[in-house]
Amino acid sequence: MTRKAHRGPGITPRELEAEIARLRSDLYFTRRAIIDLAPAKTQDLLNSYFQKCKTRADVAAWTRDLVKSLIALAEARPAKEMGDYAGTMDRALCPVCGGSADNVFDVRGFALPIDLQRHLEGSDSSRECEVMKAARGLAGEYVTDLEGGTPGKNAP
Repeated sequence: MTRKAHRGPGITPRELEAEIARLRSDLYFTRRAIIDLAPAKTQDLLNSYFQKCKTRADVAAWTRDLVKSLIALAEARPAKEMGDYAGTMDRALCPVCGGSADNVFDVRGFALPIDLQRHLEGSDSSRECEVMKAARGLAGEYVTDLEGGTPGKNAP
């Protein structure tokens, strides 16, 4: 199916609503696929929002607990083994995406625990873990649906 790059003023509200519904569905299934590609040992944690999240406050608490649990799953290695010859802190690859910190020195992984925490949270200008981003998005949409609210409004 060919889509116009620009819909123009001729689109009806009904067509717009249908397009939004289709895009929301596509986003949901894309997020689910991302979670399904994560390592098996992390999937139950990433999907635990079903049991633990009923409100937006629950999503924030779930995210904090999830980050702590994922850091505990990380396989710590000595800094030198990860290519950080000047570092003293253990490092680990992200347990969900397998990612490393962006750097020019070919150092692998994230310094534990703070750099991995920043990656998982997407805080302090760190490159956010895309798997965590998908999981938070699913949790936010789930709570929005439970609350009967407007999708995307005040989403985490």
